[in-house]
Amino acid sequence: MSTSILAGSLKGRQLNTGRSLDIRPTSSLVRESIFNILGNIRDDKVLDLYSGAGTLGFEAISRGAGSVTFVDSNVEAIGIIRMNAQLFLEASLNIERQDSMSFLSNCGIYDIILADPPYGKANLDDLAQRSMKRLKRNGIIIIETSKNENWQPAGARIKTYGDTQLTIFRKQP
Repeated sequence: MSTSILAGSLKGRQLNTGRSLDIRPTSSLVRESIFNILGNIRDDKVLDLYSGAGTLGFEAISRGAGSVTFVDSNVEAIGIIRMNAQLFLEASLNIERQDSMSFLSNCGIYDIILADPPYGKANLDDLAQRSMKRLKRNGIIIIETSKNENWQPAGARIKTYGDTQLTIFRKQP
């Protein structure tokens, strides 16, 4: 299975998304919406949590992100990210096979944090709180969930696309 980079310097480049049902790549419609929300990300430091095949992180690189760190605990997902990374040799990429929540306990600070946890299996409030601690001022967090999780945290903006909900937080200056 594969998908394409939607925009930026690497538009059209094919990404392998694997065959596992455990890996659910973000749809093109939702990816386009995420990057419309983010706007200019030139030189930003991006963290892609629960990366899966890495489609969000690779899209960020194509759109000018300075660096992307991919984090996933799934062996197959890490293998797919490493395979896709071979298409982006010029990019500053870091790939971590680790639990995303554990990674947030001791990682650096980011401009943008994108998280796409397995639907119905993550403590979303804890994910948002830990992510906020690893975000620069004026930084943004976007967490992709199923709208059926009915997660409505205070202080967040919410957008829905079919079954997918994007919950957006911005860290105040």
